[in-house]
Amino acid sequence: MFNFNQALSLYLSNMESDKASLNTLKTYSDTLSAYAAHCAAESLDMTIPAAVASYKGAMSARGNKLVTIAMRLNILRGFFDFAATMKLLQGENPVLADFNPSRRKVRAERKPYDHLMGEDEMRTLFSGDCPSSVHAGNKLRNKAILFTLLGSGLRNTELRKLTPSDLAFGDGESASITVRSGKGDKFRIVPFPAMTQAAVRAYMESDERPEGLSDQDILFGTGKTKDEWHMMSDENLSVLCKRYIKSAVDFDNARSHACRHAFSSFNLTHGVPMAEIQAMLGHSSITTTEHYAALLRPTAPTASGNKVFNEQFANVGI
Repeated sequence: MFNFNQALSLYLSNMESDKASLNTLKTYSDTLSAYAAHCAAESLDMTIPAAVASYKGAMSARGNKLVTIAMRLNILRGFFDFAATMKLLQGENPVLADFNPSRRKVRAERKPYDHLMGEDEMRTLFSGDCPSSVHAGNKLRNKAILFTLLGSGLRNTELRKLTPSDLAFGDGESASITVRSGKGDKFRIVPFPAMTQAAVRAYMESDERPEGLSDQDILFGTGKTKDEWHMMSDENLSVLCKRYIKSAVDFDNARSHACRHAFSSFNLTHGVPMAEIQAMLGHSSITTTEHYAALLRPTAPTASGNKVFNEQFANVGI
């Protein structure tokens, strides 16, 4: 029988050892306790999908926003993933992928970006260390994570699934990262620039990555020992990026996908062909990349237009 209190205590202790903030611990504890209370009130087995579906329905009936529902389901999924890793949960994770609200609807509910991270913010991020206020015990890991997202354009899930065996260190343009399980289980190769390599090496050579892990184990995991080591949740990664970027460059609401936006915009601005950006992002259709680029509000065409007019009409007074 699943022991919720034991699993919750271990989960929160693991988060605390990973330097999670008090606010994060409270959010996770409150969310998981609310789920347990709902299951108790409805006489539901919390380890089955029907219980999660009932909880999702109750949140919707209370008028919770889709963003809130998605966040709480992600917390539940991460909790049950941890419980399964620790052999506390028998069977599959009850938080099925189908339970997540449509990403399109969630995005529509969120406010659109007022602006995107530009080259100035990227240069500041690449030139500094992880802010001391962001998970101080994992500064090298967090810096390597951000540098990898910004330098390779990976999706949240793709980064979380990376292993050391996916990294090909090298000089000049030969270095690369292999994405073996991209969206739609697609395989692709993405850049691994020098500053990202340096950050990843520093992290891998530190004591932030437990001893005894192999090249097949998760690269950017969480946990203090080999036995505790497990994959980060998508929500944890996004929140980490949000706090890191906010602390470093005072840029609001920049979750993990904002780094992918910045990567794409930077390449487009500096003349990388659309087809190559498509390949790096892993889009199956160039139309998707073109639409994506339009949403990014690239500056390359604007800069080119300004250059032409400024050069041809340099002597025209205003």
